[in-house]
Parts: sequence; C-alpha cells; structure tokens
Amino acid sequence: MGDMNNVLSQEDKRGGNNYPDWLLRGFQQAVNDCELQDLELIGHPFTWEKGRGTDQWIEVRLDRALCTKNWLDLFPLAKLYNLELSTSDHCPIFLDLVDNILLVMKKKFRFENCWLREPLCHQVIKECWNFSSEFDIQEKIKYCGEFLLVWGEAYSGDFKKRLKECKAEINLWKHGRDSISTNNFRTAKSKFKEILTQREVFWRQRSKQLWLQAGDNNSKFFHASASARRRSNSITKLQDSNGIWTSWEDGLDRIMVEYFKDLFTTSGTASIDVNDIVRLVQDFFLTGSLPTGLNHTNIVLIPKKKQPTAMGDLRPISLCNVIYKVVSKVLANRLKVVLPIVISDTQSSFLSGRLISDNILVSFEIMHYLKRKTKGKHGFMALKLDMSKAYDRLEWGYLRAVLLRMGFDGRWVNLIMQCVSSVSYSIVHGCNALTLRDATCVLL
Repeated sequence: MGDMNNVLSQEDKRGGNNYPDWLLRGFQQAVNDCELQDLELIGHPFTWEKGRGTDQWIEVRLDRALCTKNWLDLFPLAKLYNLELSTSDHCPIFLDLVDNILLVMKKKFRFENCWLREPLCHQVIKECWNFSSEFDIQEKIKYCGEFLLVWGEAYSGDFKKRLKECKAEINLWKHGRDSISTNNFRTAKSKFKEILTQREVFWRQRSKQLWLQAGDNNSKFFHASASARRRSNSITKLQDSNGIWTSWEDGLDRIMVEYFKDLFTTSGTASIDVNDIVRLVQDFFLTGSLPTGLNHTNIVLIPKKKQPTAMGDLRPISLCNVIYKVVSKVLANRLKVVLPIVISDTQSSFLSGRLISDNILVSFEIMHYLKRKTKGKHGFMALKLDMSKAYDRLEWGYLRAVLLRMGFDGRWVNLIMQCVSSVSYSIVHGCNALTLRDATCVLL
C-alpha cells in the first residue's frame, strides 16, 4: 500500500500524454505474477496532481493498495478511501478494514449449476415431487427446495477433501497391473476429473466470468473474481433522505423498506407432472383469483454507479417466480393481438416493428426547426419533462379506469387487476430479505 509510481490502465491518468503500453503491461504482469488484487479506490479517482488550473494539469492515480486472495478472505469488506486533503502533491489514502459482523441467519436456497452434472439430481427432484403429491404446487416447490439444499450441501461440500480422497485412491491403484487395479484406477481418475469440473462450474457461477470458455479450469481466478464481485455488490452504508450516512447497525434495512414503501404507495424436469401448473393456471382464469403468496416478488438492488450513496443510485430489479410468469405470459399473449388497436399510431414503442429510437430523430428535427425559426410574430418553445418513475408505477384505480375506457371486458380487467394487486415484495440483500407491505401502485 502506497505510492506505486505506475498505473494499471490509461483510465488511471487524466491530462498529458498516455502512458507507454509496454510500461502498463509490465506493471500489470508483475501484479498478476504476484497474484495480487487492486482494491477499488472510493472518492476522487486520482491521488497525485501537477499544474492545477493550467493547460498542463495532470492527475494520476499513483497510490493504491494491492492485496492477496487470503487477505481478502480475512477482510472481505475492506474499503480504500481517497482523503484528498493534503499539503503534499499526493493525496493520503485510508484503508478501512471494516470488522466483520457475524450474523446468524437461515441460509437461502440457491440452485447450483454443478448439481446438474450429477445424474442423482434428477432422481432426487423426481422423488421429492412425487412424495409431496398431496401438497399444492407452492408447498411442493418449497419442500423440494429444502430437500435439495440438504442434499446439495452433502454432494458439493468440501471439494478439497473430495479431491484429496480421489488422489489417495489413484495412488493406491496406479501401480497395479491386474484388471481390477486398472479398472479402479480409471474410475478414480474419471471421478477426479469430474470433481475438478464441478469445482470449476461452482466458482464460475459465483464469479460471473461468462466470457471464459468451458474447461478453463482456474479455480483460483474464479474464486478471486467471486470475492471481487461480492465486495462490489456489498452495500455497507447509504445516505437517507436527510443526507445522513446509515449502516446496517444504524437501521439501513429500515431505509430500504421505507424507500420502496413510498415508491409503491400513492403520493422443471420432464418427469414431473406439469398438470399441477396447468390446473393452477386454469383455476386462475376460472375463479379470477391467485393463491396467497404466489405473486411474491424479490427485489434485488443493482448499483447504477461505482459508489452508490443514496437509494436513488440503486436500480431495483424485480424477480417474479416462474409460475406467476406463466400466468402473466398467457395474459400477455392474448393482449398482444389487440395492441395495434389500442396503441396510437404515433407511439413508437411497445409494438413489433416500431422503434423507440424514432423519437430521437423526431425530436432532433423539431429542435432543428426551432433553432432556425427566427421570423414571424409567433414563436415556439420546447419543454423537457422528467417524470420520476413514470414507467415504473401506475395507480391501480387509474389502470382499471383506462382499461374499462378502452373497452376491455370487466372480467378481463379483473384478471389484470388481480395480477397487479396481489403482489408482495421482499428486498433481498445478501442473506437478508426485507418485507415490503401495503403497496398501492404497480411496478411495471
């Protein structure tokens, strides 16, 4: 940690000539050879400057902190801050280790892609589904998830231990010349390769390095990428509506719940019986009601920029469950037929064959006309309207009134309103799930 007197990329410098590529590659290679990772700098992106206010003003990030994977495992929430204020031409940087707060919480179920490589996975799901045949479909999914979680932890547990056992078995049989030893050696070696592949899939899923080809077995790289991704996605503190920084200990969960409460309030496998899903969809269209909890949606917060400071800097992504998506897709396919009738010819989106980019061309021509019009008694003006969340929410009463005014049948309108009014939300952050209630407008 300190003045490295070099940069890792051209983005680390502003002003003056670019760094020579050979110099960049040399520093990058040295960092890679030492298996070090660069901690992201929070605050002003540059730590050294010269010639401020002149044509030769140069800013460079010369100071940084490099660490190993093992160190990051000890301090996964470590943050590096640029303090900026200094009498030197270098800005001081501050490394905050952020002590880990150990929270005991129930582990959430997440399906592991490496399970698909195990033939037993299909059998486990099938037996689970058939065993719970007297349950409704929601209970079946819940039971199946709980059973898979227990089975999966036993199956894809300690890769290091399983690989060690396979190596011992390989060494046991590799010197034998008889057919039994040969067959056992081949079986152990095949099992060893399969565990390596499972480990690669396991860490690839967490690292999100989708550009790598299958077979690039580098678990160290995947583990480092997963750790970096976990750090970049972690939210340790945000500013509330009054600009006060709040951490999880001070009530950050309360800020998230209140933000979305204000936002949403007025100002399978082939062997599984798919008839369960068909019956549920048919019951919805017959009765016009959804089972409680079926339309529960998880909201995941994705940062819009590198350093989010307020809730407005986070993009909410709604994750609906698959069964509800089947219901909504059936409704959408039926609605698609009449969309050209109810959507104006001048609207350039939401219909096949129309491009929203057409509006850009139209607005450009309008602004060009306004700039060139210099004669005449009457002038024109353009207004730029910024309607916050205009495409994210609609009043339920307004939506119902518009659908009825367009001529949709009352029963169809009730189906639509059942879908939008039965929703409930949970804000997901890591292992935490914050429940949001009493929404009175719809998230689109």
